Amino acid sequence: MKRFLLLAAALVMSAVAMNAQDLLTKNNGEDIEVIVKEIDVHNVKYVLFSEPDGVLYSMPKSEILIIRYASGRNEVFSQESARRKAAYPFAFDYGGGESIYHGMKYADLKNIYDHRDWHGGYRLYSPAWCGIGSFFIPGLGQMCCGEVGRGAGQLGLHVCFLLLTNACLPGNGIGSLGAFYVTAVGTVAFDIWSVVDAVRVARVKNMYETDLRSMRSSVEVEMYPSLNTFTTQSNGVGVAPGMTLSFTF
Repeated sequence: MKRFLLLAAALVMSAVAMNAQDLLTKNNGEDIEVIVKEIDVHNVKYVLFSEPDGVLYSMPKSEILIIRYASGRNEVFSQESARRKAAYPFAFDYGGGESIYHGMKYADLKNIYDHRDWHGGYRLYSPAWCGIGSFFIPGLGQMCCGEVGRGAGQLGLHVCFLLLTNACLPGNGIGSLGAFYVTAVGTVAFDIWSVVDAVRVARVKNMYETDLRSMRSSVEVEMYPSLNTFTTQSNGVGVAPGMTLSFTF
């Protein structure tokens, strides 16, 4: 009898364990058996149910349709994302979140944003035109994106490359045909990199501005009755009813 009870208890525990996974359904209909570990502002972090001690994965909420928890509770994400985008048209969820603030430069932003993730939103800078600008004048595209120091540095290096290339011309200073070819190729390579860099800077700055506008868009305006308006009356100072306009950022 004791052995039978132990076997029954083991079967019950196995059945509970088999149903202890959370089921994550993506927007494309794919189901993943997971164990949800954490949910933050932008992402859901989980481990695979089949590998509970394995890698911790992270997936943007925007890619998730619903999570069916082991407890029986369901949490829908796509509806939340749709409501947010309807309320805040510039909320493209590039992931800046609390990591960004006004006045940041590309040197810091490139560690937060990947230029390859840019897919639209607020278009303050044109990547194409910034690239064209840096094609004619290295560093100009960066300057147009507000990165004056970065652009000026690239322009200065371009001038140095030109001077060095000129000095390497046969008959000039340290001139030799081999040195001239090396410096000329280096100048062209640097100028190409400047064009690519200008495009990347524009994309990253656009992602940054999109997230900033999303943050600024979340302003709540509320109007409610108030009795804080002081007026002068015949018998002294009194309080008259009024309206208060409240802005919450």
